[in-house]
Amino acid sequence: MDNKWIWIAGIAALAITAIPMLLPQDREVRRTTDIPAPAAAVLRRLTQPDGIGSWWPGTAGPDSAWSLGSGLFRYREAYVGSVTLSARHGHLPTELSIGAAGSTTATTLTLTATTRLPANPWARLRETLDYGTVVADLDTLLARLAHRFANPDELYRFHIEKQRVEDATLVSLKQDFDHRPTTEEAYALIARVRAHIARKGARETNHPMLNIYPREGGRGLTAQVAVPTDRELPAEGPFLLKRMLPGGNILMAEVRGGSARVDSCLQALEDYVRDRNILSPAIPFQRLVTDRMAEPDSSRWVTRVYFPVF
Repeated sequence: MDNKWIWIAGIAALAITAIPMLLPQDREVRRTTDIPAPAAAVLRRLTQPDGIGSWWPGTAGPDSAWSLGSGLFRYREAYVGSVTLSARHGHLPTELSIGAAGSTTATTLTLTATTRLPANPWARLRETLDYGTVVADLDTLLARLAHRFANPDELYRFHIEKQRVEDATLVSLKQDFDHRPTTEEAYALIARVRAHIARKGARETNHPMLNIYPREGGRGLTAQVAVPTDRELPAEGPFLLKRMLPGGNILMAEVRGGSARVDSCLQALEDYVRDRNILSPAIPFQRLVTDRMAEPDSSRWVTRVYFPVF
């Protein structure tokens, strides 16, 4: 064989041998995407105590893992501004973080990941050919999260809509308790208001309202009920006249379930308002659509939670 071809063959063999040696063992990916959602809301969902089960865009996997594409992911820790996960695609381990930063109107989601390839050069070359699958799954993860968090219903887990105030005048009554008022106690207050309205010859025009909040000084709770009326009734004794601005802005979310579910909805509305720096002229309240005294099954209760806003 000509010496030139011997040299070429030798150089080619050396290159083939050297290529696996030159491949990096750690492969890094960094992706960002912008979504029209408050950063505080996105971070709250990412870092909430119940982990990733409520926002994971794939399916549940074996042994407390979460599946997406060909990978199995596990939640590790939550930090200020991000969460960390570990993943495995076959023999390839990946450490990744998902962070969120932005304003009251927009969030930049950032995914950063490092995948470790085998130390053996030839195994590293073989796994490099499969590394594209890892990148594809990470891209899918970020895209699905962006789609989910851009939807307010997914972000707050309730459908929140802006409406106009309908009720102009109400009769209100409140009472302090050293415990959370029971359904019977709340409806006893409503019954007193209804009896007062009837005595005055007025008419009830909508479902009764309820608000439970901490007493001044932090000891016990106060339950306040109100019933809309067709005309103003002057304050008399414990019965107070309440006015609302007809046509004013108010946020509303309808919820089905018991008190715990209603409390979650109320918290979602409070988060929604705070995340957007919206000002509120009045306290939130519940409208008891279902007569809870007539329906003992709390899973069937329909409640509309309202939050007045400017």
